[in-house]
Amino acid sequence: MAAKEALQWKDDLPVLVDAYIDWVRVAAKWLLDPKDEAISVPVLVSLQPGHREGDFLNLLYAKLSETELSKTARDFLSELRDPGKLKGNGVRSDLEYSQFTLVMPHEALKLLEDDSSIAQHIHRIAIAHKLPRHATHKVQRGEAKRPLPETQHSIGKPEQGKEIPVVMGIIDEGIAFANQRFRRGPDESRVEYAWIQDGRFKGEVPYGLELTKADIDKSLRECMSAGQVDEDLFYSATGVVDFGQSAHKAAARRIGHGTHVMDLACGYDEASPLARDGKRPIVCVKLPTVTVADTSGLGLEYYVLDGVDYILRRAQDIARQRQFDALPVVINFSSGILAGPRDGTHPIELAIDARINGRESPTDVVLPSGNSRLSCLHAKISLPPSDGKNGHEKKLQFRVLPDDRTCSYLEIWLPALPEPPRAGWMALTLEPPGGQRSLPLVAGARKRAIEWAPNDDVVLCKVYYEFIGPPTNRGRYMIALLPTALHDSARQLAPFGTWTIGLKNLTDKEIGDVEASIQWDDRPLGYPQNGRQSYFIDDRYQRFDEISGREVEVDNDSTIKRDGSINAIATGFRTIVAGGYLYNENRAVKYSSGGPTSPARGAAEAIDREESDTLERTGPDALALSDQSSVYQGILAAGTRSGSVVRMNGTSVAAPQIARQLANARERKGVGSGREIVQRLARPLVTIHEGSGKNQDDDPARTSQVRVGSGLVMPANERPNLQAASKSDPGQVRRPTK
Repeated sequence: MAAKEALQWKDDLPVLVDAYIDWVRVAAKWLLDPKDEAISVPVLVSLQPGHREGDFLNLLYAKLSETELSKTARDFLSELRDPGKLKGNGVRSDLEYSQFTLVMPHEALKLLEDDSSIAQHIHRIAIAHKLPRHATHKVQRGEAKRPLPETQHSIGKPEQGKEIPVVMGIIDEGIAFANQRFRRGPDESRVEYAWIQDGRFKGEVPYGLELTKADIDKSLRECMSAGQVDEDLFYSATGVVDFGQSAHKAAARRIGHGTHVMDLACGYDEASPLARDGKRPIVCVKLPTVTVADTSGLGLEYYVLDGVDYILRRAQDIARQRQFDALPVVINFSSGILAGPRDGTHPIELAIDARINGRESPTDVVLPSGNSRLSCLHAKISLPPSDGKNGHEKKLQFRVLPDDRTCSYLEIWLPALPEPPRAGWMALTLEPPGGQRSLPLVAGARKRAIEWAPNDDVVLCKVYYEFIGPPTNRGRYMIALLPTALHDSARQLAPFGTWTIGLKNLTDKEIGDVEASIQWDDRPLGYPQNGRQSYFIDDRYQRFDEISGREVEVDNDSTIKRDGSINAIATGFRTIVAGGYLYNENRAVKYSSGGPTSPARGAAEAIDREESDTLERTGPDALALSDQSSVYQGILAAGTRSGSVVRMNGTSVAAPQIARQLANARERKGVGSGREIVQRLARPLVTIHEGSGKNQDDDPARTSQVRVGSGLVMPANERPNLQAASKSDPGQVRRPTK
C-alpha cells in the first residue's frame, strides 16, 4: 500500500514557460476556454532589464520562421514581420517597453520554453483568461492578435498660462457611468471614453466595446423620458448591460464597486464648476467579468495594463482636442492580488512604473494597500542551517475548505540571490490531508515540478519551483490545487482539510525571510459564491485578545504574520498606495494591510529611477478615510442609479479619495512625483486630535510608518458627507477582504 501511495507523486517534471501557464494548460484547461482547448492565449510578457519589445519580437520572428507551424501560428508570424500590423491600427509606434501584452499561439509559448536563446530574455510571463467570443472581432477568433491598438504616449508638457484639466482614469468593474455624478447636464456626460473590455465588439479597440462621448451623449438623449434619463434603458441600449449573456452584470445591481470608487475619485454635482467647466474629463475601463470573478488575480495584469495604455492614449486625444500638448493623468485601480514578490518587480508593477517614468506630463496611478491584514493569508519563516543528512525541517500548514469551486494557489518566495544557485539550497515537501508526503522538490537553477495524481490520470495538485531572473532574482515555489467542489469540468476533486508544507535548508547557512502567501479566493462584491478562502493555521497565532475579546493586531512568534501583507502589486516605486483610516478612533483601520516590503534588489535599475532616497517603499504612502468607526463601517458614495447613495468600506474606497486630492494638486500645477505630493498633503495621525482628550499613545496603528505611511490625507471639501455620513443610511455594505 505504501509503495502504491508513493507512486501517486511524480517528480522531476518539466514546466511550460511559467507555473500558472503550465497549470492551466495541463491540469485546469477549462480556465483558458470553457468549450475547447485554446489555440492561442493572451499573455503579459515581462523582459529582463536591457531588453525591449521590438528586439524580442524580431528574435521571436526569426525563431518561428525556422519551425513548422499551424495556421494560427503562421498568421501570428506574418504579423511579426510587420510591426505596424501587429500593433493593431498603429496608434502607438514605439516598441521600447520591457512589459507588454500579446496574444500568442501555443507554438510560440512552446518555443519560449525550448529555446534558451529566447528564454534568457524573459523575466516573467503572466497568462490571462480568454474573452467571450462576442467581445472579439470576427477575424480575431482563434487567431493571434495584438490586444490593444498602440498608444502614442504624451510628449511635451502642458502649455503655460492655461487652467489645466486633469484626466481621471478609472479601471474597475460595475461602472455605471450614466449616473448624474458623472454628467455636466441632463444629456451631457463627463465621460470622454468608456471601454467595456468584454462588451460586444465595437469601436477603435482590439476587443470589447468602446463608447465615445458622442456615443454616450446620443444615447442619453435617446433614453430621456419626462426630463430624466432612463438609466436601465441606457445600459441596455448601449450594450453595457447585456441580458443576452449569462455573466454577472454588476452595473445592473444597486451597488457597483466601480461606481462607488469613481464617485469618490471624480464624481460631482452637475452644477459644480469642476463638472461644468470640464476640468475632470473621465476615461473609464470596465474589466472583463471573467477576470473579476476569478479572484486569484489570474489574468488581471494583462487587462489592467491594456487599460492603463488605453487611458494614456485617450488622454492624449483629449489633450489634442483641447489644444494642449499633454494633460496630467490620474488613474485609480482599486483592486490587487495577495501573492507575489512584494519587492516592486511584479510584471504589472514594472509596467506601470515604466509608463509613469516614460511620460513627461505628470502621470499618477493610485492603488489600495489591501484588506487582508487579519485574514491569515501571509506567513514568514526562517530556516536554520542544515545539521547534516536530516537537517532541520520547518512546517507550514494551510487549510483548504470544502465546497470551493475554484482552484487554490499558494506562493512561497525565497530570499533574493545575486545569481541563480548552482546547486540545491532548499527543499519542499507537501502532504495532502490523509495522504502520502511528496518527494522533495529542490530549489536550484532548474525549473521543475512535482504532481499528485492518486488515480494516475487526474492531477489534483502540482508544486512548481522556478528561479525568477533579473530584476527579481528570487526562487519561487507555487502550489496549485483543483477545486474541492463539483464544477462544470470536474473529473475529480482535490481533498479539503489541512495540507502540510515541509521546508528544509540544505546549506550550512541560515535562510531568512522565506515568505508565503495564499491568493485571494473569496467572492467579489455582489458576485455569487464560487470560491472559498484557504488560510494558514498555526497554534501560536493569537486571533483574539483573551481579556477584551478584540482582534489582536500585533504579531507574535507565530509563522503567520499580519505585517507584510500589503497588496502584492502595490510595492512599485512610482505608484501611490493608500491605506484605510478609522475616523472616530484616529488610527489605521485594523484590516488595512501594510509593509514591510521585501528588499528590492533589481527593481530600481529596471525603471532607471533617479530619486533613490525618496522612492523607497516600506508600506502605504498615506491613509484616507475608509470607516467612520469600528461599529459604523464604511463611507457613502454613489450607487449605480442617480440619486442613490450606498456605503462601502475597505482600502478600495480610500484610494480614490487620494486620487481626487492628487488631481486637485495637479490642477494647481503641483510639482514633484505623485508620491511626493501625497506626502506633503498627509498629516501625522498623532497631531490630528491633539487637545481633544483622545489617547495619543504609541499604538502602531497611529505611528508605524509601515502601516500609516506619512499620515492622513483629509477628504476633499466638496465631499463633506465623507466626514459626517448619515446614520440613517440603509445601504451599508462590507467590502469583502482582499
